[in-house]
Amino acid sequence: RAFCVSDYLESVQVKSVLNLADTEEDMKSYDMPPYSRKLWDSGHVVLCQLKADPTAEDYNNKLIAALKELPSHPAPYVVHCMEGKDRTGYVCALLEGLCGASYEEMAADYLVTYYNYYGITPQTDADVCNTLLSLRLNPCLMHYAGISDETQLLKVDFAKAFANYLLTHGMSQQQLDALIQALTQ
Repeated sequence: RAFCVSDYLESVQVKSVLNLADTEEDMKSYDMPPYSRKLWDSGHVVLCQLKADPTAEDYNNKLIAALKELPSHPAPYVVHCMEGKDRTGYVCALLEGLCGASYEEMAADYLVTYYNYYGITPQTDADVCNTLLSLRLNPCLMHYAGISDETQLLKVDFAKAFANYLLTHGMSQQQLDALIQALTQ
């Protein structure tokens, strides 16, 4: 699988990676495919080993540190973890919301992985998808947005709320502006 992914990353000209799963030790132990090796050797892999729990004690510090670093690497980016569901989904939702995505857009993107893994779609498995959103994505979005009522998610200005999350957890306005610029260029 790693070789197929590496070939794909090269074909779409990904320039940098935000890796939410591995440590430097892990990376050094891998037999990396050529393009992945090139990204690693050129220093364009940002490591941010996270738990799949945005309320975990060190989650905010690790994530903010990685997002501060990301703009110093060339775009376009790919974000990944082991399975691409929760950690990747949570961080991608944060980045999407920061750049103006709606709740519906973030939820639809989050559910793509469940379709890819399990064939679950909102059209054929609405109850399962709603449960996944309610139990997994929504608590994360609520954490980032600083709200406690799930029914308020459709009313949140995610760009503003997620910017506030980043600013209150150690990112400066200049770093935030650089991140948004890097993501939207």
